[in-house]
Amino acid sequence: MNLNMSRYLILITDYKSPSQRARVLTEAWSAENLWCPSCEGQLTSLPPNSRTSDFVCGNCGEFYQLKSKSKPFGKKIVGAHYITTIQAINNGCHPSLILLQYDASNLFITNIKILHRSWITEQNIVPRPPLSSQARRAGWQGCLIFLDKIPSKAFVVMVQDGVVSPISLVRAQWNTAHSVSSLSLTRRGWLSLILRIIESFPLEFSLQEIYAYAHIFAQSHPENKNIKAKIRQQLQIARDLGLIEFIGQGFYRRVL
Repeated sequence: MNLNMSRYLILITDYKSPSQRARVLTEAWSAENLWCPSCEGQLTSLPPNSRTSDFVCGNCGEFYQLKSKSKPFGKKIVGAHYITTIQAINNGCHPSLILLQYDASNLFITNIKILHRSWITEQNIVPRPPLSSQARRAGWQGCLIFLDKIPSKAFVVMVQDGVVSPISLVRAQWNTAHSVSSLSLTRRGWLSLILRIIESFPLEFSLQEIYAYAHIFAQSHPENKNIKAKIRQQLQIARDLGLIEFIGQGFYRRVL
């Protein structure tokens, strides 16, 4: 994987907007260099203005959407059309997100993380205000995707600080992230919340420590009247998926 985007400069000579130039560069680089972490297949570019995706794996059919920035990604990123995004989530066809960071001074790729589609739920999505009646796309409503509401297990690291990750590590991280795909959207939402809380704990933690966050679960799921039982259920699911280990007498260990 060549992390230098300079060879694609010829493609942006007709573009004036910095955002357009960056989009063309990163899309061209991604089409030639990225591979599918699910099966190692080649990614194929989709037609411009495809509704939710930019690439598809020609081998296994996984879809991906590219998000690129010259600065580190923050707590949230701009998503697509709100209703289309929610429909894609509910229909199980939202793409995984390629979060690509590059250095604008030398056109080198510095970091790439892939957010597995299974962890993108309605709990992470917030609608933006519709565009005003004076806007070219009056009434159009986008959304924000809150990355800080998603646990680290959802992300696959392909490049970190300019270093390409081994294929075996990328595949292993993808398989871990993919492990929740068989769960319902509701269960994924619960599991995502409990894993985010656990990530703030030391390596080993107790059930009582998690119970201390019962009010957070109650705020996120006000319809549930038996929060502690639900917490225990989600811990069992996390154990079954190999995301945490039970070490006895109400104590658990995070799997790194």
